[in-house]
Amino acid sequence: MKQKSFQLLSLLAALALFIFSPVQAAGFEQGEASSLTLKLSDLKFSGSLNLTGPYQETEADFALPADWSLNAPLQMELRFRSDFQSLMQAFADTPELENTTGIKGTLSVYLNETLINMTEVDTSAENALSFEIDPQLAAPYPAQNQLRIAWDAAAACAYGVTSALYLDPASTLQFSYVTQQVELSLSDFPLPFFSQTDIQAHTLTLLIPANPDESSLSALLSVAAGLGRHSQGALDFNVMTSDKISAAELTDAQLILIGPLETWRSYLAGSGVPADALQPPAGAGAEDGLLMLLPSPWNLGRALLLVGGQDAVGLQKASAGLAAADFLPYANGQAAVINRLEKGSTQTIIDMSLTSLRADDNLLAEQLGDTTFTIPFNMPADANISPEAYIEVYFRHSQLIDYLQSSLTISINGTKIGSIRFSDQSAENGLARIILPPDIIRPLQNTLEITTSIVPQDLCADERSGNFWVSVLGDSYLHLPPVLEEGGAQAGDLLLNDFPQALLTDERLSTLTFVSAADDWQSWLYAADLAYRLGAFTASGQLQPSAAFLEGDPQSLSGQSVLLIGGTAKIAASAWNETLPLPFEANGALPSLSFEGVQFLTAGEQGLGVLQITRQPDSNAPLFCLAGSSAGGLTSAVAAALQGLTDELSSSANVTVIDGEGNGHGLLIEKPVSAAEDEGGTVKWYERLLGKNMEKANFYLLAGSVILTALYILWMATAKPKRK
Repeated sequence: MKQKSFQLLSLLAALALFIFSPVQAAGFEQGEASSLTLKLSDLKFSGSLNLTGPYQETEADFALPADWSLNAPLQMELRFRSDFQSLMQAFADTPELENTTGIKGTLSVYLNETLINMTEVDTSAENALSFEIDPQLAAPYPAQNQLRIAWDAAAACAYGVTSALYLDPASTLQFSYVTQQVELSLSDFPLPFFSQTDIQAHTLTLLIPANPDESSLSALLSVAAGLGRHSQGALDFNVMTSDKISAAELTDAQLILIGPLETWRSYLAGSGVPADALQPPAGAGAEDGLLMLLPSPWNLGRALLLVGGQDAVGLQKASAGLAAADFLPYANGQAAVINRLEKGSTQTIIDMSLTSLRADDNLLAEQLGDTTFTIPFNMPADANISPEAYIEVYFRHSQLIDYLQSSLTISINGTKIGSIRFSDQSAENGLARIILPPDIIRPLQNTLEITTSIVPQDLCADERSGNFWVSVLGDSYLHLPPVLEEGGAQAGDLLLNDFPQALLTDERLSTLTFVSAADDWQSWLYAADLAYRLGAFTASGQLQPSAAFLEGDPQSLSGQSVLLIGGTAKIAASAWNETLPLPFEANGALPSLSFEGVQFLTAGEQGLGVLQITRQPDSNAPLFCLAGSSAGGLTSAVAAALQGLTDELSSSANVTVIDGEGNGHGLLIEKPVSAAEDEGGTVKWYERLLGKNMEKANFYLLAGSVILTALYILWMATAKPKRK
């Protein structure tokens, strides 16, 4: 009787597993044994592969793929060159050292802090080691692994001998594995789709419904921006529609499905997934967003993330929430329900201490050589930082380091802004204030880097002693006072170097709309790439750029920052054309162009790329246009815009024409004044005079009045009285 009851319970359990895990019902056949060989250069080591005595180490973090199960020892072949040199030999032409007892070094290799090989080296020579690593020492997905290589030649240094060990970047580490079904949890996101330490990344494909509407395209842009925020621009992905992807691509790729739930229910039904598998969890509302992470039904070794909703509102919530740093699973760890998106208030913080930006109280560097601390910080999109901004650094350091060669360097957004020299005084009470250069702080995401360079006085200094260090105190702070401008948004004309900052008026990108023709799929691919890149500019947990079709009414986007993408002919046929500084001809051709008064004609069949920036006449909101008279021309315009995300575009032009050879030609085209803008048919003379500096008109008028008054007083004081 007990045996029958047990069989009945087993049957019910199996049936439940089939119902609640439908994508696993097809089973998973374990793949054949495979191997992957990596070079040391493929791993991202934190330091140099050239190690010097008496002690130095370097390390690399890596993660095993989610579908791997190691089935054999790891094989490591480590090639290196060792070099021993006496101090006398370094400064004089003396014979090379002969082998001497005590003149040696030790090369040690660790995996996850477990010693796996130790080799003594006592000659200057080329060397090679081959050894196995127990696969049990490697942590499976989603854990991180650390490979550490150390060179210890303190004994040689005691004999007045310097040493160096040069690791060959072509040295190899081989993994043997079989594939398995992935075990997934939303709490690990963006794993398994992205990790900075992936050693084998599978293709990622964003899939949207065929003939997508504006809501599906908006969701695509939000997901792309969210991935940009998570990966900081280090992820490659494809975008396809459900009717264009092949069976082979479905099998090979990690998938993110974006769109209405009903669309994907019918689509997945053909792969054996029951229609009720994608039902929202009990308690979810009709307008709630749904994130669901499952093994892909086309390949159980790949992951599938569904980003959807029962209507456009739910889809918007799900796609915007993908940027969040953490997900709260609804029930089983594989689904999350997004009930509401709350707009957080952006508060300007004038003084940002390092402790508030980073959990550590102090930044402590104890390694010889360079150590860099990276500290991201966020600024409101509409903040305009005062020229009085600065960073004040409090620090201490060991007195045993070489003051002339050691230093502390500060960088913001990749630009070095100051280096601090050490002294006996700074060892006890280090203080430095560095004035920030103009425009070094940008809207939204910024990066502060503090690099310590420690060089000891003693050639035999060993960093393990703890005697060589630099500490930056957590009370150090950024002082970023804002300038409050009257009248809200700037009224001045825009130039191309205002991209992308002019578009980043909201940390959630909710004021940014991409506009392209409904049938121009290539332009929407460019839009997704740009949204992805812009996502790296913000730290917001929800990103909501939107999509609108070129055929729509521009008035419906009043107040939105617009990024217009497409062919010149399509743009010429739209209502957007007349708002551009350089409107296109009806056939998409460019009008004759004037450079320094010389008019040039352009051939109609010539493939030109065009970048334009201006303000929309009704709302003063920015409009940035990427256009091409051919497919190649549009590609060159988009490439220039992507380059402009890191390298500033022209500061003297609002239009750039890119010719067929990739050369840019900048133009500054004045916007004609309409009768509506010109009261009484005559533009105010001071508006023409001040132009882009109109917002400073009060200052200029006051300055002029003071100067005129001073001149009058001076004239009165020096004028000779008239004789009677």
